Amino acid sequence: MNLTFQALQKSDQPAIIQFIHEIQQNQLPGFDWSSEKLNSEFSVAQCFVLKKVESCSAFASVRVLPSAFELTCLAVDPKARGQGFGKILLGHLIDFARNNADSHRREFWLEVHRENGLAYDLYSECGFQIVGRRPNYYGKGQEALLMSLPLK
Repeated sequence: MNLTFQALQKSDQPAIIQFIHEIQQNQLPGFDWSSEKLNSEFSVAQCFVLKKVESCSAFASVRVLPSAFELTCLAVDPKARGQGFGKILLGHLIDFARNNADSHRREFWLEVHRENGLAYDLYSECGFQIVGRRPNYYGKGQEALLMSLPLK
């Protein structure tokens, strides 16, 4: 399998927006990314793609905060699901965070909808642990699980 991990290019953005909208049509819990929100994320976060040949198979955005790294979005193109791309991309993101960790940034954070079992399982398998909960974060009765991975 010929995969490339790289920074998001402007030319990749339409494909990312398209497959993220496809994901939202399936009403994945807690996955609410409008085009405007994505365009904003493209400009403020470190954004990465995993490409198979020339096509974007997965996307992630990471914010570099004063005290941690925060995974704000990880999405796999519905046409590329079931091939391990989410896990491969998350592995690259963990490496990115570890390589850029310092005395202030020693953790990698994320939040996931309690009912998003596939994402929760992936994060747990990669070493993230639940460190908190946000009741009603995604709406009434829809809890977010806060997860963290120590980097050093």
